[in-house]
Amino acid sequence: MLSKNEITIPVSEPKRVVDLDAASQISGIHRELIRELVRGRLVRPIRSGETDRLLFDDRGLTRLRQIADLHFGEKLHFRTVRLIVRLLDRIEVAETELKYWRELNR
Repeated sequence: MLSKNEITIPVSEPKRVVDLDAASQISGIHRELIRELVRGRLVRPIRSGETDRLLFDDRGLTRLRQIADLHFGEKLHFRTVRLIVRLLDRIEVAETELKYWRELNR
């Protein structure tokens, strides 16, 4: 049993990291549109330390697929997609905080 000052931190698998070309193929979104999504902060890439090359992990790829589904599949305007993505981010933060407080109060 955990004390009130201990929380469990799950051990995660090593993450896959892909470049812009692979992210474009996986998500079905054109490279330049991905760059615009990065500039608009709809997706957060991992940038390599030595270059300004865009790299994406599984989380970034998942977000790109969500954006593609909302825009191309559901035919939503990018303003609407931006709102949905930001709401999803807020929900994720709230769920993480709730999980933390539940663990803390066990």
